[in-house]
Amino acid sequence: GNGRLFPAGPLRESLDDALGRADAVVLLEPDRLGYGNELASRLPVLRARLRPGPQSCSLAGRRVLAFAGIARPAKFFRTLDELRCEVVAAHAFPDHHVYAEQQVMMLVERAAAQGAIPVTTAKDAVRLPPEARAMVEILHVAVEWEDPEAIETLLAAAAAGEASPRQ
Repeated sequence: GNGRLFPAGPLRESLDDALGRADAVVLLEPDRLGYGNELASRLPVLRARLRPGPQSCSLAGRRVLAFAGIARPAKFFRTLDELRCEVVAAHAFPDHHVYAEQQVMMLVERAAAQGAIPVTTAKDAVRLPPEARAMVEILHVAVEWEDPEAIETLLAAAAAGEASPRQ
């Protein structure tokens, strides 16, 4: 981020404060900058990846008009490509975008005009007007853990009220 705390910047608290309250760190992306190695001396580092959920197979090979208001919409669009969707249009909105009914209707109409279905993320779907949700397909994702046993151990310790298993 820009080093500024909320609301002037993207950070909600200092990294040291956050790590002081955390039991572990979860990395959902490839660790290109080496943060995992740096943090591993302080906390367990769990690695995972977001994968399309099981219902995503219904989108495979279909023409879609994609839209997303998440931090990195390109990642969502890439996931659709990986599913072999034919993305006829991709619309990126600001993170946490609240969709107006007229805006969603315009996307639905554009999709229909191109013989496509409108599709968005599960995070975006909750910000759609209720009457528009039935007109849009939702791509759900699931977490795929690199070491499923590590997360189970951490969660079992938390449920039992025990301290986290620090490295």
